[in-house]
Amino acid sequence: LVGLPDLMIMPNEISVNSVLSAFEKDAPWQLSLAQLEQMAEVALEADTVSFSAAITVCDQQAAWPTAVGLLEDMARLRIHQNAISYNAAVSACRKGDRWQEVVGLLHEMTLQGHLPDENSYSASISTCGRCSQGLLALQLLEEMCSSRLPTNEICCNAAVSACERMGAECAVAARQ
Repeated sequence: LVGLPDLMIMPNEISVNSVLSAFEKDAPWQLSLAQLEQMAEVALEADTVSFSAAITVCDQQAAWPTAVGLLEDMARLRIHQNAISYNAAVSACRKGDRWQEVVGLLHEMTLQGHLPDENSYSASISTCGRCSQGLLALQLLEEMCSSRLPTNEICCNAAVSACERMGAECAVAARQ
């Protein structure tokens, strides 16, 4: 990005966002952060697409603290957060088995007016399941069904597995 003016090519938001999206393949997440910082150096404004792409790079590499930090930066900078940015952060937290963060992001997503989708719930239920949070996994599965979103095998199996780990307590809750 910084070298483009030397080639007499002036970067713009579209070209930078394209580079950030290309990073989703296999670039280190630190490179996407550097790209965001360089945007300001050349007087370009990072937007929803820029941040969402950077968060997705963090998701690909399970860099959950950075993904959550970028989502917080979006709010601080008054950059519109959307389902894509939230789902990428949720997915990054899922990869780190950070069930508290996943559930918090799901809740925050709803408060911000973004409806969680199958990906949001699937990642949340799966994380709760892996982290032995069976009651919470069941609650999220119930929310998903109440939202009239299609459930999938991953969600159901994750909730069942979490309940198996918890034993009788979860079985009693499931019957209620």
